[in-house]
This record gives sequence, C-alpha cells and structure tokens, in this order.
Amino acid sequence: MNPPFRRTLVLDGSPSPAGNSMRLALAMLEVIGGEADVIRLYEVSFSPCRNCGACAAGYACVLKDGLDGWWKRLEEADFLLLVSPIHFSSLSAPLVAFISRLQPFWLARSRGVELLPVRPGRAALAAAGGSDYPGMFAPARSVAMAACKSLGIPFAGMASVSGTDRRPAAENPAALAAAARLAGDVVGAPRKSGWARRP
Repeated sequence: MNPPFRRTLVLDGSPSPAGNSMRLALAMLEVIGGEADVIRLYEVSFSPCRNCGACAAGYACVLKDGLDGWWKRLEEADFLLLVSPIHFSSLSAPLVAFISRLQPFWLARSRGVELLPVRPGRAALAAAGGSDYPGMFAPARSVAMAACKSLGIPFAGMASVSGTDRRPAAENPAALAAAARLAGDVVGAPRKSGWARRP
C-alpha cells in the first residue's frame, strides 16, 4: 500500500486559473489528495532559454529571474502536474518557455549526472483544446514527455478534453471522469525508492 500523496507541484500554463485545463487538473487533484503547490507561469516574470551554453559547464542556469530555485519545490513534491490549454496543437507559450529552461537538467542526465536526487515519482499533463481534430494533442503530449524525461520523472499520461469552445470542461463528465481515472492510476502505481517520499 503506497503512502498518501502529500504534495503535488502544479505548473499551470493557463492564463485563466479557472479555465478548462485547470478544471481537468482539479478533477485529478481531488483524487490524488494532499497539498497542491501551484506555480502560475503567466504570473511569473522569466525568460526562455537563450541558448547561451553556460549550463554546459556546471549544469546551472545563469539566468536570474522568477524561476530561481523552482526545482526545490519540485524536490518537495510527490507528483508533478503540467497544466495547459492547447494553442496550435502545442502547449501554451509560458509552459513551452519554462520547459526550454530544463536544458541544464537535460545536459546533466545525458552525461549521467542527476541534479534532482529527490524528485516526484510520477508526472502527468492536463490539457484542454477549444477545437476538435485528429491528433490535436499529440504534439503537446510529446513535449510534456520530453520535459519529464529531462527531469528523470516517469510520465504517467495525459488527461485531455477537446471542443471546449462549444462545451466547457466543467460540463463534460466523461472528460472529468477520465482525468480522475488517470489520477487513480497514478496514486496506485508502484513508486521507486529514493524518490520524493516524506515521512
């Protein structure tokens, strides 16, 4: 029996704290339980990666802005939840900019160095799209998976809802139920020892 989740770090890439993607996220958080530590990226002043190459030497980003020390909050979390509306089949601009800042973590892991000795045991994406067409979520899912791989966090899956221009996520019980099922799978999944588990 897994111990209860105590903290989820939510990286909210939505401009609306009460939008469709966050409604999916809330359906997941209700199942996961514990505390939600939310970083609303639209409210954080930060720059995307500038490809300066400085992190190649010491695996540390030289940019000093609103993202300073964010990974310490990640080390305190049991679960990482990425939240985003779908814009042109991709994640929102602030979330993409945030992911670009994972370059030091990608470089370190590619060379066998772990920058996060303690980290969440699972991660997932909650995404909402106003339109509805085949493959709409595939690019966003791919980027989210790449981000999690750079951090060394297993990607558990994606909760998604489409057509929100016509019917909001709050009025789509099937999508909310699917998000809750994904959260249930996350809670019940085996966890690797040595990752974020608080006594």
